Formats: sequence, C-alpha cells, structure tokens
Amino acid sequence: WRRWSRGSRASACRLRQRRSRRTRPPDPPPSPLPDPVWKKSFTPDPILLFRFSAVRFNSHRVHYDRGFAMNEEGLPGLIVQASMLSFLMSEMCRTEMKDRRLAVFNPRTLHPVYDTGPFTIHGAPSADERSASLWVIDPNGEVAMTASAEYA
Repeated sequence: WRRWSRGSRASACRLRQRRSRRTRPPDPPPSPLPDPVWKKSFTPDPILLFRFSAVRFNSHRVHYDRGFAMNEEGLPGLIVQASMLSFLMSEMCRTEMKDRRLAVFNPRTLHPVYDTGPFTIHGAPSADERSASLWVIDPNGEVAMTASAEYA
C-alpha cells in the first residue's frame, strides 16, 4: 500500500497510458444486422446512472461524476454502464416475447456509450422466434453493443 500512496499523479497517468496501449481495438459489429422489429430510445441522465451504480455497488466515478469523468479521465461524458445496457436489452427480449422464457443471453460490448445524447436499443426475433438479435446504437449512430438471445 505504501508504494502506491507515494506515487505521483504523473505515475498514475503513465499507468493509465500503458493500460490504454494494451487494450485491443473494439471488434467490428457483426454484419449485417437484421432489420429492427423492436426499437426503444433512452436518454441517460446523471441521476439514473448514479442510481444504477448504487444498485450494482459500482463506485467508479466515471458513471455518475461528470466533472471527474471529463476533467480527470478525459472522457466526453459519463459512461453508461454496460450492465445497464445488457439489462435493457434483456428486458426488451422479455417484454417483446411475453409468451417465451429467455434461456440464454450473450451480450458483447464493442465500445462505451456516453450520456452525450439518447441511445437506442434495437432488436429482431429470428424467423422461428427461438432466438433474437439485439444491438445498441450510441448517440453518434454507431453500434456500441450487440447481444444474442435464445428462448426456451
């Protein structure tokens, strides 16, 4: 612990830079995505993000402290939790196919979603309605997350 407490702000920045260089670029979205059958838009706000962080016991400030996220971390805004996006997609599966039970749900994050504007959840069931494809379109119109769902 002492070694970390003696570190300077510059060493923390170097550590952050080393971490960012190690991360691989996001995978491209699967193509082509089906035509959406389901669609719902959400406008994230700091209170919603704070509450979701509290429910998940997630204390990372990039989800609820705009000043920290933008000034200290250099982000364009607050990060919408990937777990929130997964939850919203799985809820779309449940509400759109009320007579089916969701058995398998596999989300995949391609890049973060920021609270800089509304994001949209899209989905489409398969022709046999045994599975569904879902995706999140971020405020810039790019696919930020995908998911596959299978029904029992």
